[in-house]
Amino acid sequence: MSTWNHRVVKMDDEDGTLLLAEVVYDDDGNPLGYHEPFMSSDTIEGLQELITRLSDALEEPVLDVATMEWTRKEEE
Repeated sequence: MSTWNHRVVKMDDEDGTLLLAEVVYDDDGNPLGYHEPFMSSDTIEGLQELITRLSDALEEPVLDVATMEWTRKEEE
């Protein structure tokens, strides 16, 4: 079962742009990919939870797209 969390990802551009992203991991904890975070909720509490997760991402090491070893599961 894959998991995900919010992380800061350093993009592979000349400016070294930092992106707050949702990163998806395989069962071994290897990143499979990322996308921009879903930034809405039906409730104020849901938005507060989102803000907390984004804030927590700032406490984790930055993932660098240029050196990250992305994994890919082959379809059977």
